[in-house]
Amino acid sequence: MTVPITRAQLLSFRARRQYLAPDAQGRTPEDVFAILRALQPYPPIAGTMPGSAPHPRSRVVGYQDEWSQRWRAAGRLVKGRFMKGNVAYVSGADLTLYAAAFRRPLRHPIPRPARRILDLLEQHGPMPKSMLREMTGIERGRFDRALLSLNRAFEVMEIQREVDWDSQWDLLWHAYPGADLDAWEQSDAQAEVLRRFTIAFGPATVAEMSDWSGWNQRTITKLVDRLVAHHTFVRVGIEGEAEAAYLAIEDTKALKAAAAVSRFIVVLPPNDPFVTPQWSHLQARYRPYPLPYCYGVIVVDGEIAGAAWGHYKRRYIHIEELSLEPAIVHDPPRMDEVLTTLESQVGAGQVPIHIYGINGVAEAPWIGDILARNGFVRQAGYYVKEK
Repeated sequence: MTVPITRAQLLSFRARRQYLAPDAQGRTPEDVFAILRALQPYPPIAGTMPGSAPHPRSRVVGYQDEWSQRWRAAGRLVKGRFMKGNVAYVSGADLTLYAAAFRRPLRHPIPRPARRILDLLEQHGPMPKSMLREMTGIERGRFDRALLSLNRAFEVMEIQREVDWDSQWDLLWHAYPGADLDAWEQSDAQAEVLRRFTIAFGPATVAEMSDWSGWNQRTITKLVDRLVAHHTFVRVGIEGEAEAAYLAIEDTKALKAAAAVSRFIVVLPPNDPFVTPQWSHLQARYRPYPLPYCYGVIVVDGEIAGAAWGHYKRRYIHIEELSLEPAIVHDPPRMDEVLTTLESQVGAGQVPIHIYGINGVAEAPWIGDILARNGFVRQAGYYVKEK
């Protein structure tokens, strides 16, 4: 059976499940934890410090960074390496499931550098990375590779409670005694994680599941076939899309009943849970600009409508390329909203922004008109709005 839906239903359903729609956003510290858990594993914002907590700023009205930090300091959020081996956070209550799904088991026999690290942590207990490396006597590069392999295997964990450059490392079973990786077969854990993913993201294709999880499409296809056979997934046909999508079957009625959302614009980091499932499509769409290095992905009414590339230099944010759908560029009120949102979210409303071009064009009367309307003035090779 295939459930047919319109693209409008998909975008409305996804915007609410991702807590981006205005009527779905959180407002309290408790909402922050609920959002992080619903969208887990939730990564720190791309480009921030290694010890940064995950911050769902675009999903919470009046968000304060302290709210996420509070849950991490209390041990309710646990740092690990999940999708594609990248750092992200999950609820401590769900660590067993996500570790079992994403772990990369060590090869046997265990290499000597990794074995040395395990022995020292078992003998001496948790310690900072710098001390652990010194005690092993292993060259830095070999040590880092061994520790990373142990971390990806969920044999050892970085106990990140604060924004600390040298936090404690410990054995998984010692730091989190309740985390029993043998409680799940990896394929069972992966199937359950995919079910939860579609609850958070809405109908997803095999390619989107693969982009999000880092598992290859052959593995995803086997898991999807199994979930469909067990009546856990339902096949979804999206208007105008050739590729089938899949959804947790209990959400079928909610998907069909999805009402339109209020207009909204947000700018998300390239590693946001809303963006990463669409990674391959976006990479092709914005080539040759590298998606991992963009300042932000621009979402308009639940659909990705553009992205901005640039760098921070001398107290300015230089946006070298602002790529937007033509329908947005030539809709003056909407374009004004995009620029206002870009200033407030990318520049935090404080850092001046230099814009060098829109859609590959550096100079044109229409660009000047758009930016002048928003307070930007032309200088040597760029437009700037001083704070």
